[in-house]
Amino acid sequence: MYIVLPKSNSIGKFETEFTLNDYSKLKYDMKFVEEVKVSIPKFKFETKTELPIP
Repeated sequence: MYIVLPKSNSIGKFETEFTLNDYSKLKYDMKFVEEVKVSIPKFKFETKTELPIP
């Protein structure tokens, strides 16, 4: 599992500007792979999007 967080506290900007290409590059550029245990609090996440009409 990958957890990606914005550099600043601007989650709105992160949501609108972060692309699949950015994510792919971020994963590709990782130099080392180590297993780590991370605990994150339970949270609820909601988002809305509209799909283009074909």
